[in-house]
Amino acid sequence: MDTNEKEIESGGGGSEAERQREERERQVKTSLDAAVSKHRQRKKMTVNETVESVVKGQPEAIKEKVMRTHDRIAGYTSELEKYGVPKEFRDSMVKTEVDIDSRETQASYRDKRIDMPNQELAKLETMRALSEVLDHEPTLEDLKKVARVTFDLNGLKVVNDYSGDYAKGDLYLRLMKKALENDEVKDFAEDNRFKFTACREGGDEFSAIITSEIPLTEEVLNGFIKKVKNLLENDSDAENCLNMDDDETILRWKHKVPAVEGRRLELAKLRAGGREIKDDYKFTKEEQDEADRLGEKWKTEALVEYRKEIPPGFKFKGRVAAAAATVYDGLMDERNAGRNVIGENDNYEDALVKMTDCEFASGDKDMHVEKVTGKAGMYGKKDTDPYEYFLVQLYDSTRSGEQAEELDRERKKSEALNALNVLRKAKGELQDSLVAAYEAEGEIDKNSIAEKKLAIRVKEEEIKSAEEKVKQFKETT
Repeated sequence: MDTNEKEIESGGGGSEAERQREERERQVKTSLDAAVSKHRQRKKMTVNETVESVVKGQPEAIKEKVMRTHDRIAGYTSELEKYGVPKEFRDSMVKTEVDIDSRETQASYRDKRIDMPNQELAKLETMRALSEVLDHEPTLEDLKKVARVTFDLNGLKVVNDYSGDYAKGDLYLRLMKKALENDEVKDFAEDNRFKFTACREGGDEFSAIITSEIPLTEEVLNGFIKKVKNLLENDSDAENCLNMDDDETILRWKHKVPAVEGRRLELAKLRAGGREIKDDYKFTKEEQDEADRLGEKWKTEALVEYRKEIPPGFKFKGRVAAAAATVYDGLMDERNAGRNVIGENDNYEDALVKMTDCEFASGDKDMHVEKVTGKAGMYGKKDTDPYEYFLVQLYDSTRSGEQAEELDRERKKSEALNALNVLRKAKGELQDSLVAAYEAEGEIDKNSIAEKKLAIRVKEEEIKSAEEKVKQFKETT
């Protein structure tokens, strides 16, 4: 039996998927060639001593941006030469403007809450790194030298709402920053020949923009994620972010009273006493006095019951979802179809923006799946790990009813996708087994062949059913 016959017998193997992949690679290669062509037409940027002196130690992306300001100002001041303005004065003007622009640029690309590069810097640094790759006649494999690892910190809203102190939320954010900037992470990067810029992209989202001397592998990127996760999850300082042994923290948790202006602790006390009051209710002095009286009742009665829901000795722990995507991954991702095409009307900046946006979009989507899947796993520990189970319940307790329903849909969708992937993998293994049986030396075992074919057909029916289930989730979300 020849190869084509074996493909027919085994259900086609992965041939169709491989053909689709090859077609996507051809499309991405076309876009890459277009980007390289536009890159050649661009004037090379060189950072001079004047700029280097005021942006020393800053990311390369900021240096290039300030250098553009230098060139623009230098062009203006050169016109003053014809009017007899001395060179020393002209150079001083340029340096003054560059110094001002440097400070403003550095400020605009930093997150002020915890003093880190922000999302705009993350994108700028990605485009700068891409530009470097395009300098050297890149292949598709070279697009794997630039990557973004995105992190989503679990439980920030829980800490902010229930601790009664936004400084605790800042502490939690700083623990994530500490993990990303840890020497162990830097050593891992050095050992694997890459550099990275850690950024806070806003809210509970962080990223690491990675540039490598060699194409980044999935193993290296996953190793980087694992290193950061372990540092955060084993940081005992997370216990200081939220104390679930504190009376007022428990009250806020049970009665959903965020620690923001206009939503007082008294609100929870009145609710504990049976009053139905909206979150934005304005208190009279008499009602505050009533809340104080109810406080004692709450402490002696309600709090006893609330504590029963918390596992003994529970300590808050840092948790983060993460995913990585190289520029290659972003351009090859079917979910980015259409947006990954670089056309004739696109200029060089457009090309960089499209490639960067595809990389960011793929990472964000994968991270969302990772977050939902991770939470589903924590919910699955109800009987084996009550601490993890309570922690994930705590995460979701700040969600509205609509948000909770959406999360439940996403969790079920994730479980359906995982089940489908397991079935596809099982079918692939059966197909490999069937091919091996045909290629084995000696007489073919017809009974074994028949059993394998039957098993493949059964798996195909199960896959159809699983695909239909996934399709239903996609239509309703």
